[in-house]
Amino acid sequence: MKKYLLLCAVLSTTAHAGDTLQPALQKLCKKTQRCAIEQMRATLPPEMVKMAEAMAGAQLCQGFAQTYEPALTGENKQLLHAAEDCINSMNALICEALLNEPNTAACQKYEQMLEQYSQE
Repeated sequence: MKKYLLLCAVLSTTAHAGDTLQPALQKLCKKTQRCAIEQMRATLPPEMVKMAEAMAGAQLCQGFAQTYEPALTGENKQLLHAAEDCINSMNALICEALLNEPNTAACQKYEQMLEQYSQE
């Protein structure tokens, strides 16, 4: 359950960063939320699923912000584009892949750029 919560965290950041990044983040959050709930329904008793759905509805998307905050708040356009590519690559995944801590090539590139950006 923790990996689902960690995977889903991204929406409470500044809106001035990129008109395309926020919608992509929202799409990823909703998709991850839906996938996690579908998987829980297949593996958990109904009463536990109801509790998890309530929690997911309220908190699930808040963790992405830490991962993408530099792209959202910074002025590095290359970092912003790399973040968009990463998020779009994850949005293209099927649920099973999305919930298994994906590391797409676009996300690897974003992580490398983020590391360089944080050292500047």
